[in-house]
Amino acid sequence: MMRALALLLALSASSVCATEAPAALPVAAGEDVIGLLGSVLLMALLLAAGLWFVRRLRFAQLSSRSDVEVLAQIPLGMKEKLLVVQVGEQSLLVGCTPASMQTLHSWPTAENPPAVTGRDFSSLLKGRMAGDREEAR
Repeated sequence: MMRALALLLALSASSVCATEAPAALPVAAGEDVIGLLGSVLLMALLLAAGLWFVRRLRFAQLSSRSDVEVLAQIPLGMKEKLLVVQVGEQSLLVGCTPASMQTLHSWPTAENPPAVTGRDFSSLLKGRMAGDREEAR
């Protein structure tokens, strides 16, 4: 008898729960979209800040190498270029391609090098090459 009464009580409790209205959502639909957009905006800002930090860190590491400096460059094609690089007391003419870099010419750096910013690459290269030819004679 007790078992039947407990079973009847359990069935009536489950039928009462089934007839109740469903619980309302605690967040309105518009607020959920605003939260989603806020989260996306926050992630975009964090990504931009991280990229900025990595870029600043890379420039800080590159600036510590003061003995290597690119004085001038000229593009020869889509992916090829010539560089005048100063390494310590030596200047190098370097040809760069996507597959390799080759030293084409080298010369000792003058104690007072000419200002590269006021001259274009071709006149600088002609002057250096003419100076080397005169020394060879």
